[in-house]
Order: sequence, then C-alpha cells, then structure tokens
Amino acid sequence: MNVLVSDTSIIIDLERSSLLREAFALPVQFVVPDLLYERELRDHGGPGLIDLGLRVESLEEADVQRAQHYRLANSRLALPRHVRACTGAKPELDSSHRRRSTAFAGPG
Repeated sequence: MNVLVSDTSIIIDLERSSLLREAFALPVQFVVPDLLYERELRDHGGPGLIDLGLRVESLEEADVQRAQHYRLANSRLALPRHVRACTGAKPELDSSHRRRSTAFAGPG
C-alpha cells in the first residue's frame, strides 16, 4: 500500500515523536509528490528521508483529478497546497480559520 504524504507536518510530527524510523519500517511505501519534495523537503532532510525509503513521484493530471474527486466526495478533506497549486484552487480554512491538511492512504 502507498501512503501519500501531502503535508510535511506529518513527517515533522513523526520525527518529533521519535517514530520516523519506525514509520518507515512499516510494510507500506511513503510517497510525496515531487512539488512537495522540491519546495519543502529537498533542503530540509529530504535525502535522508529518501535513504529511509521515501519515494518521490510526479503528480499526473489523473492524480489531481482523483484528489479533487475525493475532496468532492468528502467535504472534510482539504486539497493539499501542491494540489491547489496545480488546480488554482484557493486554500481552505477550518472553523478556526487555520489551513487544513490531510494525509491520504491510496491504493497501492
């Protein structure tokens, strides 16, 4: 199974709680979109994450459309920044006016 990491705070939280190595030892493949890696991870521990097993993949048009489909099907989900950048969508705010983020476990 692939686990798409759509927000770097997920990785930061795993690192802060000393669970990063344990998470990468699970029988799943952690994947980040190339835009997220380039903008937020490459210069901030990205190579070490790749050494742990992080995979970087490109967002294809079909992937963006699938993310939009999931978003329409479940209004509690927010489009991550890198997907909004591809679609031109505006950031979404939760009731406390903070940006929402989500992790998506997709088929793999």
